[in-house]
Amino acid sequence: MARKRPLGDDELQMELEMNENDDEEMDFENDDSFLNESCSEVDDNEENCSRESDTFSDDESGDDNLIHDKMKAKDGTEWETVAKRARRVQAANIITVPPGLTNKSCHITSKLDAFKCFVTPEIVDILVKYTNQKAQKWLAEWNAAHPDKQCTWCNTDSTEMYAMIGILMIMGALHATKEQVNVLWSTDPVFKRAIFTAAIARNRFLSLLRFMRFDDFTTRDVRRETDKLAPIRDLFEMFAKECRECFNPSSHLTVDEQLVASRNRCPFRVYMKQKPHRYGIKVWVLADNLNYYVHNLQVYTGKRDGVAEKNQGQRVVIDLVSHLRQGYGITADNFFTSLDLVNDLLDRNLTYCGTVRKNKTFVPPELLPNKTKAEFSSIFGFTEKHTIVSYVPKKSKGVILLSTEHHEHSISGVDNSFKPDIILHYNATKGAVDTFDKLAAEYSVRRKTLRWPMVMFMDVIDTAGVNAFCIFSFKFPDWDGQRNDNRRRFLLELGKELVIPHVKVRLGNPVGLHSSIIADMKTLVPDYQPNPVQPQGRGPIQGRCVNCPRNRDKKIRARCERCQNFICKDHSQKVTQVTCTSCQNEQ
Repeated sequence: MARKRPLGDDELQMELEMNENDDEEMDFENDDSFLNESCSEVDDNEENCSRESDTFSDDESGDDNLIHDKMKAKDGTEWETVAKRARRVQAANIITVPPGLTNKSCHITSKLDAFKCFVTPEIVDILVKYTNQKAQKWLAEWNAAHPDKQCTWCNTDSTEMYAMIGILMIMGALHATKEQVNVLWSTDPVFKRAIFTAAIARNRFLSLLRFMRFDDFTTRDVRRETDKLAPIRDLFEMFAKECRECFNPSSHLTVDEQLVASRNRCPFRVYMKQKPHRYGIKVWVLADNLNYYVHNLQVYTGKRDGVAEKNQGQRVVIDLVSHLRQGYGITADNFFTSLDLVNDLLDRNLTYCGTVRKNKTFVPPELLPNKTKAEFSSIFGFTEKHTIVSYVPKKSKGVILLSTEHHEHSISGVDNSFKPDIILHYNATKGAVDTFDKLAAEYSVRRKTLRWPMVMFMDVIDTAGVNAFCIFSFKFPDWDGQRNDNRRRFLLELGKELVIPHVKVRLGNPVGLHSSIIADMKTLVPDYQPNPVQPQGRGPIQGRCVNCPRNRDKKIRARCERCQNFICKDHSQKVTQVTCTSCQNEQ
């Protein structure tokens, strides 16, 4: 997702000139046909379906001389040109909870603890349960259709599932998500990466990706009738809940959309031509402006019963901030801004700052730009709780902002480029979601897939990686000094911590593993001493040497005393222990 440009002298018209470059959202049905979708926010037929431009044509006239003590808007709202007298600080500007870790996250001692605050064991249990369910059903159908080629499935568990996630995170940190699996699991010593071969077998990795599911497929069709997000709804809601409860935000947050790139068949896929990927799944995001921590998410699932949602911007903001206490400031663009939204937030003791579309009925005509207004000039309007400002960055152009956090004629700047403090505040607090999107995309775990629920799951892992780094850095601010690649190193070490428990499981039962794989495992856990595996029953009397090539096909009876693998004389060594007579007598 491209970052927004600041509202500079020549760039302020970015918020204005959007008629030709605006989002064109389209819903795609399962038959791959699509229809133009109108914007969800409709204001009594005053707004058309796309985000309208704030650019004002030259024929829109106005005169500064018409500005009196009060300005009246089309809906009857009266704005005074003089600010109210200073008064005591309102509750909406007082934060009662200090930013930082909560009771759920203050106990973390490692990167793995930070990550498990978001991808909890309960979430992984869902993955394990429904992945095994899908694999067993598929193999049962395969065995019934191929009686001469019977296959079996070894059920996965939480340790292996965490290792799978760790492998994906390592691939993302190494920018290896587009590499072929055969290359990543190569046995060539020049190209091989020990952590992949040690963590999980190549075919097992592909099977887990293939069968990974997030809900009960036997009841999915019924749930889909009322919820398009049914294949991953439970997991996504559990993850969003952990994001809300693991960190207290700083004073200002941003609401914006994130486009999860995907061209897969999805009932609520959208088309946004100004985005880099254009096609994808839109997610509404609430992010912290200070550390880019994601506090809440909501997936846009398209029209409901074929009808566009009215006042969608207001509904989205209220849903995302409903968990916040008093004192926080919300920043959003003109898609969300309305007087009803601002008043609703004030009732919750939350402030708001955002750009305004020119066709809003609460905007007085005196604030609309025209040819007679000087460049860099500003006109303010005040009510008891609101402040509106019209700023002219360029001749015949203008931008309008609404705020409930500012209540003065405050203008700052140098070299004749003076801007209202409202604009400066908006520029400083509007980019949290865009910055988060850039961070998540830099080391994304997304691999090519044909299933949109898998796309959403990989986006959840990316978000969890960013959030885990935020809370870990907050708890240990001096971790790894001032290196420029702190987050990359964090993800690599986190992936290793996720993988090691499963490596120990494999190393504890190495029957059938090649010696090179065992050697790779020991490089990850050099101090691990597995207990010798005792053969169950008699087992086979003879077998092929584990280190000899298959074409040699040499059968032997000798076993290694530790791993119980068959081993030939060429690949074994008989160790004789020498002891003194005193020790022998003690024995």
